[in-house]
Amino acid sequence: HVRLIATSPLHLQVWGETVSSVLESDGRARVDISLEFLNRDRKDQRFEVLYDIVGPDGDLVADGRSSEFVEGRSSGRTTRSFHIENPRLWSPASPELYTVHLHLMDRSKKLDHVRIQHGIRTAAFDPDRGFVLNGEKVLLKGVCLHHDGGLVGAAVPEGVWRRRLEILKEGGVNAIRTAHNPFSEEFLDLCDEMGFLVQHEIFDELDYAKDKRWNYHD
Repeated sequence: HVRLIATSPLHLQVWGETVSSVLESDGRARVDISLEFLNRDRKDQRFEVLYDIVGPDGDLVADGRSSEFVEGRSSGRTTRSFHIENPRLWSPASPELYTVHLHLMDRSKKLDHVRIQHGIRTAAFDPDRGFVLNGEKVLLKGVCLHHDGGLVGAAVPEGVWRRRLEILKEGGVNAIRTAHNPFSEEFLDLCDEMGFLVQHEIFDELDYAKDKRWNYHD
């Protein structure tokens, strides 16, 4: 997709939001939200940020608001944490997703809105058990994919990716290495939704160009 983003002078920074989560000892999930905002106006601005976290079934599971201040022609950052009781964990077999809505408000007027999907899970590599997801050993049954869609080219419609991922899922695939370039946002969203672990590669060879005359030497 090609998008034109129009904003007010005060807005959330593009690509400036991150959502992460931690499972705590009492079984609750702590969701940490960080966001950047930008003020292109000369005047200082006071505003609010509203937070809504919606569960996999569409129910509101946490919400809140914060009061913020940013000087003219400058940027800022804020962070908030929320707790979710009895979180439903994301896995390839059960890709449960929470949706985080961030609203930037000025005098009850919505200036900006960002929607982020997030899967709550724990992941670790253990020397004895291998890859452990949510406390359970998981075998990575993966494939390498290039960013293009064959004859479709590099601008791959979402429907083409969905069909290809459905076929891979039916074949037992649960992990994908994106070889060798960053993939589209739509592809990664589909992997979250359909239950694929992703090794998101940006380069496959950092030291040399893709020239085996050099790469096969020590």
